[in-house]
Amino acid sequence: MIRYLKTVEEYERALQDAGRKLVVINFSSQKCGQCGIVAPQFEKLCQHCEIHSTPTFIFYKAQKKVERFSAVDMLQVKRTIEKLL
Repeated sequence: MIRYLKTVEEYERALQDAGRKLVVINFSSQKCGQCGIVAPQFEKLCQHCEIHSTPTFIFYKAQKKVERFSAVDMLQVKRTIEKLL
């Protein structure tokens, strides 16, 4: 399931709702045309999660951060998901 989170509250609720399931969060940039639409709210969420470059992927399990990296390597994303499942 893909959800678009725009606020810190939505982010925290998504982690709680997931329970023990794996959660992967991809942070993108204002330079992305579609990303610019939600930029003001999204900026607060990026600050909350200490995002300094994009794309950044953060993996959570049972509401705990278990992996984080900034890369465009989808093979790394896939391998990380497989490792954490």
